[in-house]
Amino acid sequence: MGPTDASRLIVPLGAHEVEAVMPLSSEAGWNQLSADWRFMLSVGEGAGVRGKGDRWIGSGLMLPQGRRVAWISMVLVDGSHRRRGIGGALLEHCFERAERQGSIAGLDATEFGRPVYLRYGFRDVYPLRRWRLDRQPDRSSLPAALSVAPINSSDFGEVVCYDRPRSGLEREHVLAHLLHRRPRLAFAARRSDILVGYVLARDGRLATQIGPVVADNAETAVALIALAMHTGAPPYILDVPDAHTQLTGWLERQGATAPRGFMRMVRHPYPPIENERNVFALAGPELA
Repeated sequence: MGPTDASRLIVPLGAHEVEAVMPLSSEAGWNQLSADWRFMLSVGEGAGVRGKGDRWIGSGLMLPQGRRVAWISMVLVDGSHRRRGIGGALLEHCFERAERQGSIAGLDATEFGRPVYLRYGFRDVYPLRRWRLDRQPDRSSLPAALSVAPINSSDFGEVVCYDRPRSGLEREHVLAHLLHRRPRLAFAARRSDILVGYVLARDGRLATQIGPVVADNAETAVALIALAMHTGAPPYILDVPDAHTQLTGWLERQGATAPRGFMRMVRHPYPPIENERNVFALAGPELA
């Protein structure tokens, strides 16, 4: 079976299929819960391929991130059906849907997926690594003049406005979902009553995912991450751009390891999401 043949097998994948499609991400060793799938399939566009017994053997998802960007994720194929063109067909289906709507397709590629995405015209933006910490970090004092408090409903609009120019994404729906998932781990940092950073988090199948973390500087990001971790429970994972060496150095001192790398990629240039200066941790490869 080639990509053209596989494309004929692609059918819509809806939120009512969450439990049936969950085995694909579990088999791949990913962290998603049914709540992640349900959210993504409710606000995005899912596609899949069924095998014998009507079982899902492949999936792909396009998650809108505003008017200009669509995030491609959850391109998964059952282990016994790989190398048959299914993954490529699903990837192509998702980014073509995005581009027909006038959006630029972006994704976070594993080291194994990157060569495939390069063949489909995606280009590298910046490298990142998934860090894992199996204990709570050391307690540290807040930087001078910095105040940190839980995010509440009255803060949320301010957080969205702060995030948009720094992440390059219009992702109010993603941030609202994450705030609902783990409100106790959501914090905003202020200096002289001006918002200078925030952290959100969510529960996962294997670990608590910390992110996104968007901040003016590394000191603020570390303070937010440490507070979220102390409020939650280990183990933790967070996806950090390699450029943030002050943060990764702190993680190493806490005993964190980075077992796998990713590459942020886009199919067409879009400078607003190509600058990781204020993005200290991602929402996750599936959410951007």
